[in-house]
Amino acid sequence: MSISKEAKKLLEEIIEHRYENGQCDLGYWKRRFEDLSAASSSTFFLRSLFNELSQAGLIKINWISDEIYIMNVLPKGLEYFNDIPEEVVANVVYNNNIYGDVKDTQIIQGYNNSAQKNREEIPDIDKITELIAALKKYDGLFEEEFGKENARIIREETENLSSDSSSIKK
Repeated sequence: MSISKEAKKLLEEIIEHRYENGQCDLGYWKRRFEDLSAASSSTFFLRSLFNELSQAGLIKINWISDEIYIMNVLPKGLEYFNDIPEEVVANVVYNNNIYGDVKDTQIIQGYNNSAQKNREEIPDIDKITELIAALKKYDGLFEEEFGKENARIIREETENLSSDSSSIKK
């Protein structure tokens, strides 16, 4: 995987500005963007580097109103500098896509008498109900705070969550 020299520097900076638990310091990035002029080419260039890292599968980033809302360094991003912690390696998911005939191959996952366990966690319906109530309580502020499109998405997801939790209760 090949990324530009500037994107490598940005990835190093992202990794450097994380908390001990691995979460990115979003306050640092907010200040970093505030130091740049909103309409400057520097802001555009920095955003394009974030996009390059995201498209390379090294980070996951979500933006709301031109601010970073969520940013995570993915295992592939940590691995880029051979700096992947053991606990991350243990949580990496591998997909096996098999197309065509396969011979002399065995993929074992969750078969009878297996030591592997499939965890089915039951969600806390009371907490979900509280979350839905809080979201509905502040519904009138969504458009002002997040914009029309994001407000629509929040309302849609709230309804999905509400219907999903209703089906779990039954």
